[in-house]
Amino acid sequence: MLEKTLNWLRDYFTDQAKVTPTVLETFRPGKRKRFMWNPAAKELATVEMDRPDNTHVLHGVDSLIDYVNNLKSEARTNIWVGVERVTVEVVENDPKDVLTMPFRFHPTFETLRDLVLQASLPQHEAIKLLRQRFAEFDPGSTALTAIRNLKISTQDDFTTEQGHTAARLGKSLVQEAVGAANLPESIEVRTPVFLKTGTVDIRSIRVWLSIDFANRGYVKFEPDEAQMEDAIIREKMELIGIIVDGTKERPVAVYDGEYGVAN
Repeated sequence: MLEKTLNWLRDYFTDQAKVTPTVLETFRPGKRKRFMWNPAAKELATVEMDRPDNTHVLHGVDSLIDYVNNLKSEARTNIWVGVERVTVEVVENDPKDVLTMPFRFHPTFETLRDLVLQASLPQHEAIKLLRQRFAEFDPGSTALTAIRNLKISTQDDFTTEQGHTAARLGKSLVQEAVGAANLPESIEVRTPVFLKTGTVDIRSIRVWLSIDFANRGYVKFEPDEAQMEDAIIREKMELIGIIVDGTKERPVAVYDGEYGVAN
């Protein structure tokens, strides 16, 4: 029967050889595969089509839980908690209806992420950072005062034997940071990791402070990357627990991982 149908389709489209390639929606060999008639070659070809998602974006874990709990379907729902987002596959193994909840980092944690990429700041930006973002983590404004009063300069050094040796080869520049001794070794920044995830824990991240002698007039802010990674992992585990507890009345499976559809 199928062979007769395909022969009929071939004959039909052969008579319309001048038409453009046409996707046949009636016959589908799979969820992501379609038949297409190629008038130039006079044959049917199988093509991969884009996944027919109706992708909805949620902005908080409370909305995510409410949506899942109000589903009328009796099928299992899969929830994937990834690195950048939570993805809800509303009906298991059916990618037509997928929800996402992108993770939005807390502004303070986002600042720490930026410092991981660019730790060295000009003196005026370091003052601004301590004044506007880290003020509550700088007891007695010790770090702010030290950096504000810091005088970073370069001077010719011809006083030591090494200086005389260097002078014969070329001038040696030695950097000084007047007041650097007053700079605290670190500050302790306390911040949530994400916004609107329902978690309540505040994570503690140590930020190391130092003078950047490789760049004149710059100060380094170096967050402890191990503590940041641990904070994200703990936040994800707590979020998984919140989702599991909030969806107990439905057939829901929650996974620590990324959602994807195989070809």
